Amino acid sequence: MPSSQTEESTTEVESSRNWITPSNGVMIGILVLVAGCLGVAFRDFFLLQYHYATVEAADWGHTLFIPLIALYVVLLHKADLFEGPITPSKSGFLLVIAGILWYAATWLTPDSTFLNSHNIRAVGVFLAILGVTIGLLGWRSLIWLWFPLLYIFVFGQRITDKVLLEITLPMQSIAAWGSWHALEFLGYDLLPLRGNHIVVLLPGGEEYPLDVAEACSGMRMLMAFLALGTVIAYVGLDRWPLRLLLIASGIPIAIFINVLRICTLGILGMNGEGFMFGEFHSLVGLAWMIPTFGLFMLLMWFLRPLEEDEDGNRLRRGAGSAETRETRPARFDPRVRWIGVGLVTTLLVGGTLVNATIAGLGIHLVKKQVPPRSPIDELPERIGDWTKYGDDDVFSDTLIEVLGTSRYLQRFYALNGDPAEGLLQLHLAYYTDLAGTAPHVPEVCWENHGLISVRDPFELPLEPDLPGRTSESRNLATGLAYETVPRMDPVTGEYSDLPLPIGGYTLRTTIFTNPENTSYQNYGGYFFVANGRTTPSAMAVENVAFDLTSEYAYYCKIQLNATMSTLSSTNDEANLERFKSQVTDFLESLIPEMTEILPDWRDFEGETEPEDA
Repeated sequence: MPSSQTEESTTEVESSRNWITPSNGVMIGILVLVAGCLGVAFRDFFLLQYHYATVEAADWGHTLFIPLIALYVVLLHKADLFEGPITPSKSGFLLVIAGILWYAATWLTPDSTFLNSHNIRAVGVFLAILGVTIGLLGWRSLIWLWFPLLYIFVFGQRITDKVLLEITLPMQSIAAWGSWHALEFLGYDLLPLRGNHIVVLLPGGEEYPLDVAEACSGMRMLMAFLALGTVIAYVGLDRWPLRLLLIASGIPIAIFINVLRICTLGILGMNGEGFMFGEFHSLVGLAWMIPTFGLFMLLMWFLRPLEEDEDGNRLRRGAGSAETRETRPARFDPRVRWIGVGLVTTLLVGGTLVNATIAGLGIHLVKKQVPPRSPIDELPERIGDWTKYGDDDVFSDTLIEVLGTSRYLQRFYALNGDPAEGLLQLHLAYYTDLAGTAPHVPEVCWENHGLISVRDPFELPLEPDLPGRTSESRNLATGLAYETVPRMDPVTGEYSDLPLPIGGYTLRTTIFTNPENTSYQNYGGYFFVANGRTTPSAMAVENVAFDLTSEYAYYCKIQLNATMSTLSSTNDEANLERFKSQVTDFLESLIPEMTEILPDWRDFEGETEPEDA
């Protein structure tokens, strides 16, 4: 009896209270308003995320659909969410303010720290979204909304390559191993697997190489697969052990599908190189998304009986359990008015202050592209005493996808036209516009091709004699005066002084050997020219090129490779000295030529006059 009296009194209190019952149209309008305020407060973050999703659509295009999927999950919980009155919470203000402060703090940290990154800024955005949710819908709403909120945070942002590569490389090896065995099972004659390099023996004795690059390792699709598996598991299953099992299956499914994808492309490529290029190459990858969805659904079909009770009835308790129930009208505590106005004001004022501070500090998160002065492949065929030897390498679409740029050049140069005197392979790769792209370097790529490291990577200082003369303009980042060289315009015939890169020339050098033929060693050395400055570090190049105060960004990897014999009486140090001498001689002529290809950074940073002595 007392319990019924309590329920009656509670019902009377609820009915007598002046609840706000907005229409669906009003709630949609409020949702749009709040989303717009979040967009204003975290403008640069969302602009950069959209930039990633559209420019790198093959990898991150799925992030554009993550908010819609999360909204679908919210609608599944609508009956539960509106079953009782909604009591807003003032504590949401604290989370919104904490999110804005966190976001602002990431802009003030040094460029070289992990705190100053897209993923760390996402934490501030998430805190603000969580605060708005709690502020308007109360803490009770998190019983049903925690999943869509966390889903957006995990799968709705681009993950930097520096993090992904830690997972990419192991998956690349697994995909190569699986593809080799799959092709062997299909009856193809193969050479022994070396690293991630598969070689198919064709009729007539020809060899068809098939490289398993990062694009085929499963990482390119892994985040999309996990996002798909996660929402299927949450909506389709109720018990968390079964959900986690289905979500974790995304990793082996990604590897399995990519093994099939590699085999498909390899078999088609053996029948015509055209299958490895262009739209067809991308179409094959998309086609395998269909069986991926089917595998998730099949696995869920196997797992669902485990949720049944003793009588074979499935107990629906999780997402979708309220899908068929009638949804009561939403009832909000009247305090939601001033709390809502306060949250919107906090986002607009805080976001405006942060954006004004960013503008005042001259910070640019989304960089403008800096095209090269002339195409990379227009580099002269004769560089000093070195002459082009053979044809330029043409990469497949897969390798271009892995390289991360279509602006590249890979060409051999022979000393005095005679490879016996000296033969260097020049590799150029030009990047602009996007941060977070990890450059590909020989110490990683060569190991993946089955070569064995002879010596840990080391820095090899060079002292090329460059014909530069000191100019009056200075590099804004370092304060150093530019050295310039006179170059003639091939069209007008007029001479102009073009700047040499600021900084010294040090090669990040590595030495590898082929385990099947240890009589030769491969020497590879590289450095970067980034925003008019040089650096030998693949980790530091992004901090140089994509520093926050620069409106524009570019970097170019300059890599030189050579093969040295170990059969002669010379020792390893003599080979290294020969490599150093040849590279120095080549760079003395290459660097002035590169000034006609690389941007004149003075045009993008603004020239400054030197200080009076």
